[in-house]
Amino acid sequence: AQGRSSDFYIVNLAYKHTFLENKLSFTLQVNDLFHSGRREFVSKGFNFRTEEYSRTYAPIVMLNVSYRINNYKIKKSRDGESEDGGEY
Repeated sequence: AQGRSSDFYIVNLAYKHTFLENKLSFTLQVNDLFHSGRREFVSKGFNFRTEEYSRTYAPIVMLNVSYRINNYKIKKSRDGESEDGGEY
């Protein structure tokens, strides 16, 4: 409530690809692609001053792999109800 914070902008990028009838998927994600993540915060008050500086040192790269064992889908019948008895 009594401080000032600088703007903080980073660029993230992600790509997802699926295989095997949407059962297997790979997601490649890169956070802070251009190494621009820097932040400054200054707080002042009676008898104190606090300064905080932070930055990222490298982009973060993640590879996620997921496999769907049961790709369950609700089937709609002709009368508009799902096969489990509920409304679709």
